[in-house]
Amino acid sequence: MTLSGGAIGLVINPIAGIGGAAGLKGSDGAEVQELARSRGGAEHAVERTVRALRRLPEGTVVLTAAGAMGADACAAVAGLRVEVCYQPGSPSTADDTASAVAALARQGVALILFAGGDGTARDVLRGLPQPPPVELAETDPPPVELVGTHAAASGLDRLDQRTAVTIGTTGGLDELDRRALASPILGIPCGVKMYSGVFAVSPAAAGAIAAAVVQGGEVTIEDRDVVDISEQQIRAGIVEATLFGTAPTPVVRGRTQSRKAPTGASEADAVRGVAAGLATRLLPGHTYFLGPGGTMAALASELGVVKTPLGVDVIRDRHLLLADASATELLGFTHESPCHAVVTSIGGQGFLLGRGNQQFSAAVLQALADPPLLVGATTGKLLGLDGPLLIDTGDDDLDAALAGHQRVTTGVQDIALVRAVPASAERKDRP
Repeated sequence: MTLSGGAIGLVINPIAGIGGAAGLKGSDGAEVQELARSRGGAEHAVERTVRALRRLPEGTVVLTAAGAMGADACAAVAGLRVEVCYQPGSPSTADDTASAVAALARQGVALILFAGGDGTARDVLRGLPQPPPVELAETDPPPVELVGTHAAASGLDRLDQRTAVTIGTTGGLDELDRRALASPILGIPCGVKMYSGVFAVSPAAAGAIAAAVVQGGEVTIEDRDVVDISEQQIRAGIVEATLFGTAPTPVVRGRTQSRKAPTGASEADAVRGVAAGLATRLLPGHTYFLGPGGTMAALASELGVVKTPLGVDVIRDRHLLLADASATELLGFTHESPCHAVVTSIGGQGFLLGRGNQQFSAAVLQALADPPLLVGATTGKLLGLDGPLLIDTGDDDLDAALAGHQRVTTGVQDIALVRAVPASAERKDRP
């Protein structure tokens, strides 16, 4: 569809991502945030938001919240026309995020940009106006029950919901009526966990999509899943994503990320083959930082050690030296022996760095020996990607240095050369 342009809404979770480099799997809660700071964690949401806002045309009207929730970032970008429409508390809370989104939606903004991760996406979802209840005929299927969902309130299943938004009418609401219920949302990736399909692949990509909206360009709007993993469950060793609902999202190939795809049971043998292949590439005396993911868990099992769920573990000569390491702790190992990061791509998204493994900070990555990355992924996972592998370290120069063709272990004796690009790369750099 062609959007008519207009004002952009902006909401920032100022502490989003602070727990990533600290190895805390998220940033929810004051105690976690204090612990993250004590481990060297830092806030980057405002900085990454500024990178997105710099893509907006001069004169763009931005409605936002006061202070660190939006106005501060806008003040760093010349040429924007900024209007504050919400005053958060101090410190701001998740309820402030939902309330700010509700205020922006009431203003009828063309797009709500939000900076954060999956937890912030859930708060944004809470703030969106809910569709009115739909009276179901006796022949209609029963409503789908989702947790706190925007889509479920309509009584449509997720496939019908997407179809309604994309091509026409359902439940007595035509497409334009449905659009009026909620402004589209788009996430500037700043959090630790970003498995939902409502995020751009980088701040620059978010800004480019927002610019297209402002200029009335051709932008497809789809209902995208908002999912999250409980940080408490992760810390207890339980990794299970929950669908909280769907939200209208502008989708541009190569710029809007897909929802993380789970590894199917049929892939289990292939994953074990990748793990066996990676194990043969580990050199005596070298230290390896095993990133998150099922493939890395299989590698740990191959080596005879227990893997931390969604953590980074330090291995040398098949021995576990440190479980669930922070960026600061990883950096310390780089002074002892040659070190390498072992990673896999996120299924359906293609990210090697910058999603759920922020323990691999720019400082850590720059201190790694050659080759800095050992990559393992099944052939099925690679074939399921809609483009190249993606790198988003937060450092443009480092992203460029790590880009190129990566040797990806795909089996016991199989290697594939797969192109990796910075997530902020322009569209022309994508297949």
